[in-house]
Amino acid sequence: MIDKKREPFIYIGKGNAVEYEGEKPITVKIKLEHEIPENLYKEFTIKI
Repeated sequence: MIDKKREPFIYIGKGNAVEYEGEKPITVKIKLEHEIPENLYKEFTIKI
């Protein structure tokens, strides 16, 4: 939830896959080209 609105996804910039594992579901770790803005980072890391 961002700004008290639910979003199906949020575009946070371009990234490159650096690691992946599993299948159905697959886990992918991505290195972003630019840092996430601090206000979004805080919202992403707040525990519900």
